Amino acid sequence: MGQGIFETPISNDTYKELWRNVVLISNNPKFVGNYWGTAHQYFNFGLQRVYGTDYSFETKKYDNQSLIDKRDNERKRFFEFHLALGGLLIYQKNYEALKTLFTYTQHQPPKYVLLPNNMTEIFTWFSSFKDEFGRGYYPIDLSYPFPGLDNLGNRRRVTFYICQYLTLLFLRQFKLPKYNTYDNFTGQPTLPQAEVLELLRWQESINYFRFCLKKVLKDENLLNTI
Repeated sequence: MGQGIFETPISNDTYKELWRNVVLISNNPKFVGNYWGTAHQYFNFGLQRVYGTDYSFETKKYDNQSLIDKRDNERKRFFEFHLALGGLLIYQKNYEALKTLFTYTQHQPPKYVLLPNNMTEIFTWFSSFKDEFGRGYYPIDLSYPFPGLDNLGNRRRVTFYICQYLTLLFLRQFKLPKYNTYDNFTGQPTLPQAEVLELLRWQESINYFRFCLKKVLKDENLLNTI
């Protein structure tokens, strides 16, 4: 993943194998930390954003808009994969590895490229994971199966643990240093500029968010370790 100078997209088959690998190492904080560093490197360099060249005010698009959209979708899928990894670590109770995820950076001042930048991103992702039918693509539990949660009776718990991770990221916002305020880390989330249906999805996810947050706040071992 991300080796050499060639920007090779990650296929669905590669994501499946990659997930099997992270499941195997998910109980080992050192291995998870090593993988997280590789993922950071790939996201920074192998999946760099594609920027527009000539902008058309008539079409309101860049001449290379298809490449921009393609790369944005690749980055979104990669980012989603690593939010699912956070949920897996909570499920495995590997809190030491979670601590590594929250502190690892390759920038000064710190920049955490595989973690949401602000409250708005957290709530957007939370709504996306909670509403598996509104996502419009592959089911969460089939893309990121957790060991022991592989039947229809408990498949929704995959979503539950990923959403718990997102509520933990919500709490993390209040502990970030002051120099990160340029990203509005502790500001109130802004409503998305979207249709009414999208706003309703946000509203419907609030009660579930409160439920997950209460679960996280009761886990003293998790909070003390983080």
